[in-house]
Amino acid sequence: MSKLVDLGFRNNFLFYTEKNKQYQEMKKILENLEIKYVEVRLNEAIVDEKFIVMLVERSVNGFDDLIKSPKRYMPELDLDEIKFNDFVKYIVENYENALKTAIFFGKLGASGDYRTTSGAVEDEYTVYVDYNKREMSKIYE
Repeated sequence: MSKLVDLGFRNNFLFYTEKNKQYQEMKKILENLEIKYVEVRLNEAIVDEKFIVMLVERSVNGFDDLIKSPKRYMPELDLDEIKFNDFVKYIVENYENALKTAIFFGKLGASGDYRTTSGAVEDEYTVYVDYNKREMSKIYE
């Protein structure tokens, strides 16, 4: 977590490994919803075991929110048998191939907690809209 404190932990983050279609779609959603964020290209200095565990703990669907298709990108792993810590180590060592290319880590509007989200479904990101903005939008609907 100290690395995120160095980045300004109070921010929302768009972590990425490459600027591909998924990254572009997420960026467009965040801009449409006027969600402020800091872009951070993942590298060996950021991706460590604590970082991966933090993202998993704050995701709705665990590793499914973070990793690419295991059958396609990690065929050598037996996901039914691998231990949590061993899987985390594998991800750290192979983060460029294992992690999704774009992962959003943001502060939830109402609670102030942080959550991990990936994918390009706009509805999944509305929880990151500032709480006061969401409440005002209900008045004008």
